[in-house]
Amino acid sequence: MIGILVLGYAIPNGARYFGAMLVVAGAYANIPFCMTYLANNIVGQWKRAFASAVFVACSGMGGIIGTLTFRTQDKPDYK
Repeated sequence: MIGILVLGYAIPNGARYFGAMLVVAGAYANIPFCMTYLANNIVGQWKRAFASAVFVACSGMGGIIGTLTFRTQDKPDYK
């Protein structure tokens, strides 16, 4: 919440970058939890390794899709 406020209301770029860092740190805090939960609930070393690799690959694909998705109501500026 603090990161969003800093990002929205700060004027200097350095402060805004700090706010963005706080927002991203809060958003990615769930990834270690999800990886641990996945690894603890799959039996077998190779199955666990494969499931972790699929999880990381799907996360990467989701990041790519999220950055390449444009809404039509934002046209032509795409803010």
